[in-house]
Amino acid sequence: MVFDKSWQWSIDEDHLLKKNQKNILCYKESNSCSNQLLTDIDRSWIITHMQNRRRERKSLQDYLRKNHEIFTLQYTLNVKRNEIERLENHLREEERLLIKSEKNIAEDLVLFDQFLD
Repeated sequence: MVFDKSWQWSIDEDHLLKKNQKNILCYKESNSCSNQLLTDIDRSWIITHMQNRRRERKSLQDYLRKNHEIFTLQYTLNVKRNEIERLENHLREEERLLIKSEKNIAEDLVLFDQFLD
């Protein structure tokens, strides 16, 4: 409710208050009277508002579903990257051990050749 500068009810608010009181009274008396008070504009506004709420709810569900899907994909990618990194580290370690073994074999071959001579 809005007051004007002199803290008096403005004419529009007073009219709306009376109209709302009539609507409430009429609603209490019977539901049919309240249906008669609705104008086409009111009905169209209510329909539009409800459709918007449905769209908003649906869009919120879509938003949550998309976020869940994005999270799942990001998690899957992170798991795969971690597994790839783990396997690459394991491969590097195996290559390092292989090079070390080849070096040891080469040294043993030199020592064996010296032993035979």
